[in-house]
Amino acid sequence: MAEAAVTAAIFLFEKAEVFLGEEVKRKKDVKDDIEHIQEGLGTIQAYLRDKRGEVGREMQRDRIKQLRVVAYDIEDVLDEFQLAHVPHFHQHTISQMAHDAAHSLQQFIALQKLSSKIKHVRAKIDGFNSGINAHLHPGECSTSLLPEVGEHTTNQIYHQEDKIVGFEKHKAKLMEQIQDEGEASSIISVVGAPGSGKSLLVKDVYKDRSVVRKYGCRAWIHVSRSVKTDELLCRMVSQFSKGRDPPGIDVQEKLKHILNQKSYLLVLDDLWDTKDWRRIVNALPSHDFGRHRIIVTTRYSNVANRCELSGSKPHVHELQPLSWPDAWHLFCNKAFNGKCPQELVKLSQSILTKCEGLPFAIVAVSSLLSTRQKTPYVFQKLLNSLGSEMKTGANLSIIGQVLQPSYNHLPVHLQSCFLHFSIFPEDYSVKRARLIRLWIAEGFIKEESGKTVEEIAEDYLNELIGTNLVQVSSWDFDGRASTCRVPSLVREFLIRKSEEENFVSILAEPRTAQVLPLEILALKYLRHLLVYCYKVDNYVTFDSVQGVDVLAGIGTLSELQKLSLIRVTSPKVIEELGALTNLTKLGLLGLRREHGMKLCEAIMKMQKLLSLEVNSTHQDDYLELDEMANCPQFLQRLSLKGRLVKLPRWISSLDSLVRIYLRWSKLSVEPLTALEALPNLLELEMVDSYMGEKLEFKANSFMKLKILHLEDLGSLNTVIVEQTAMPKLEKLTICKCKNLEMPPLGIHSLTELEELLLYDMNESFLSCLRKDHEDRWMVDHINTIHSFTLDPSNNKWSFKNLS
Repeated sequence: MAEAAVTAAIFLFEKAEVFLGEEVKRKKDVKDDIEHIQEGLGTIQAYLRDKRGEVGREMQRDRIKQLRVVAYDIEDVLDEFQLAHVPHFHQHTISQMAHDAAHSLQQFIALQKLSSKIKHVRAKIDGFNSGINAHLHPGECSTSLLPEVGEHTTNQIYHQEDKIVGFEKHKAKLMEQIQDEGEASSIISVVGAPGSGKSLLVKDVYKDRSVVRKYGCRAWIHVSRSVKTDELLCRMVSQFSKGRDPPGIDVQEKLKHILNQKSYLLVLDDLWDTKDWRRIVNALPSHDFGRHRIIVTTRYSNVANRCELSGSKPHVHELQPLSWPDAWHLFCNKAFNGKCPQELVKLSQSILTKCEGLPFAIVAVSSLLSTRQKTPYVFQKLLNSLGSEMKTGANLSIIGQVLQPSYNHLPVHLQSCFLHFSIFPEDYSVKRARLIRLWIAEGFIKEESGKTVEEIAEDYLNELIGTNLVQVSSWDFDGRASTCRVPSLVREFLIRKSEEENFVSILAEPRTAQVLPLEILALKYLRHLLVYCYKVDNYVTFDSVQGVDVLAGIGTLSELQKLSLIRVTSPKVIEELGALTNLTKLGLLGLRREHGMKLCEAIMKMQKLLSLEVNSTHQDDYLELDEMANCPQFLQRLSLKGRLVKLPRWISSLDSLVRIYLRWSKLSVEPLTALEALPNLLELEMVDSYMGEKLEFKANSFMKLKILHLEDLGSLNTVIVEQTAMPKLEKLTICKCKNLEMPPLGIHSLTELEELLLYDMNESFLSCLRKDHEDRWMVDHINTIHSFTLDPSNNKWSFKNLS
């Protein structure tokens, strides 16, 4: 992480000329100091890159800690000067002139402070580089390295008597693939998060008697991150030859002699990189004769899928967390040697929930509990202190040891992004778009030619997901991650790491704002301005979302790309929106009917717009948005909240539209006719948007629709789905449609439908879905049918599985 801080400092200096101003460039001593610091930082960066992943002596760790502080000092110095240098926005000319006069003096003082602090930083950098040369010179063995820890660390906590729990299907499939007579050679990849039991599963197969009989020539090789091919191959020769020294000049010849026309089983445990895979496989003899099986365990999905041999793809096993019954069985066996005492059930379940189905975490925690007193006080104490128990030298430090190599292996730019997850609450799933904006704002994203920073940030997120350290909570309709999170114990690791690295400071209470600060208007290069808050108990209400008032002057922020959610306070604000021609996202609250024409005129100037949300002032106020002859043709997401006399005509021309939300529209004319031909529509949500009794989805309509949500359609009593309508629908949600007493007629023709979710539906509707009902056949093809009912007396949901 010190490397990340140094990289960020170098990046800041590279960008410094944008804001330091001409007076700094003319002040030669400051300019020379900055150039000298840049050179020194480059030296330190190279040193840290060479030392990456090493666990050294206390002196070395202390130097790196000092370096981190210096890097943060650099950031603070430049931030302070930039703050003093930023021009302030004034609405009146006289006040602007008065401020300019005072600001010149402020800049002079700031420049003197900058010069002094830069010299102080330069002295620190020179001191650190002297330390590198004097004490950590290459070739001097001053670093006492500890053994590398990794996936094989998990084996220390398992015992021979531990049974594989929850892996029966995976083991059976692995045994089948290993013993398959029809395949001469094959690659089997087992991938999963750190501690998911990959090595344990494969070890169980490797030692199986039938496998031992079939493959007399076997080798189990742990692949360290700093793997040396020759050393690894020597270990392979030793195991394949069972300690004998086979003939051959070099190790590859010896391997060829041992394995020539023989069947063998090779396990490469904890493979980190496809480059290592290619080096190892290229050293093995050709696979023209005999039966060969190579099993790879890895933490990385991209590695698991790229372990190819002679063009053949690997068989990939993705290990998922244990189911709750399996996890509970494993926990109780380790912690209590059987059954959990009744008084400890709730606490034990709370502790087990934090393990999130990872076998290694379950065994580590339950093994620790097995040595403790079996009292509620002791169990509660451990539940409250799981994070601190993962510190170095603490009882559960082995969990941190398993996660540490994965963290070390991340590129510097991903380490910062990964640590950033520590700021979110436990079990919190953060939206992809929000995460990307935060990373960009923090300066974590390194620019690349040909890509926007948003695209690069999304690539970073996908890389983290591929490491199995970050989990996808929900997928968007276009196949991208919609929300994601880190498991509880990973979050505890990140919190400890963030504290160690002085990475973040977390405020106890969030602050809210009702009016956008005027100072925002001085940020002329601002690209994203998103200020909103959701308050949702059980259902989204009209007033669930809150935004901020914005004053005149917003039109001066011409670089804005995303603006949401702002309350419209005057027609002047709407007129100024027309100047924001770079907007790709716009969200408005408090729109009055009389504002409609001016808003349409402004939107027609936003031809880059991809997402539009418009909310009226009150639930019964109308939106007037029909006057848009030249609407943005690439609009993908549209949300209209408020009454509509009719659906705006221009919506039917939005060929790029993929999602539309119609909320509280209370249309008297059925809206499906205007929407059914949209060629790329994937999601349709209707909440109190139609007053009629019947919705009819006609044949060959909504050809790409995947998600349909119908809510609070009070008069609706019939839904008809004609043959070939919505052929790709995957998810159907129906909420609070009190007069709808039967499932949609024709629902049996929705052959791709996977989920039917029902909220507060009447008993007549639900009875049609019971397995003994005569109409049950219509929904038999749907995998998931869940019903939720809210009890108003205690505000709690009850659940029924009707699948």
